[in-house]
Amino acid sequence: MKLSQYTLPLMLFCSMLAAENFNFKSYGNFSNIIQKKDLSSKVSLNNLKLNNKGVYATGALSNAEGEITVFDGNVFISLGKSGKDVVINEVKSNPKAMLLAMGTVNTWSEPIEIEEDVLDLDFYDLLANEAIRLGIESQTFVFKIEGEFNDVRWHIVNGKNDEKPIEGEKQPTMRKLFIEESAVGGIVFGFYTFGEQGIFTHPGENYHAHAIFNNQTQAGHIDDFTIKAGSKIYIGVE
Repeated sequence: MKLSQYTLPLMLFCSMLAAENFNFKSYGNFSNIIQKKDLSSKVSLNNLKLNNKGVYATGALSNAEGEITVFDGNVFISLGKSGKDVVINEVKSNPKAMLLAMGTVNTWSEPIEIEEDVLDLDFYDLLANEAIRLGIESQTFVFKIEGEFNDVRWHIVNGKNDEKPIEGEKQPTMRKLFIEESAVGGIVFGFYTFGEQGIFTHPGENYHAHAIFNNQTQAGHIDDFTIKAGSKIYIGVE
């Protein structure tokens, strides 16, 4: 299935923060994090049964202390302390999230194999059209890409930004540890919505995606990527 077969329809659907098929839930509000600098706790991870098979989640710890990535019940808590990413695979000492999107997938669509390299924004166009074809556009749904990636940039939030802003520049709410890789294998996954933006997604975006790289030793929020030919895309259908 070639990307050129897709164009993004100009369609807007009502916001749904609870998709029945995927048990989708979200906690926190990304717009409030940015505009009001609200980094406070919204939910305790110990109450969410993140280790259950079929559970997927993307989010960030309260006070922007790290990233939360859950893939099929496997938990990755990524910390950016000491200037490098540190991944913890157990939920300990009752950590809390300032932002979290989570849902379950029992059945995936047939894979879409990428025949030529695809830029990330083109991928999201493809994803939107495929969701419409599958009839799940009224719901927030889970997607995943398995394969190889080029030109990757991802990050881990690393605490509140208390630095004095430079005159004339907007001060970021959070510190971030950025990682860039020219080529890496792994998984990119996340949530896509046709509904309201800026809740569990960045304002102006329909998606919130995380990545798991380097034999599951690294995980965090992915910003930019190119999908290499031969990789496969899946969409949760129930």
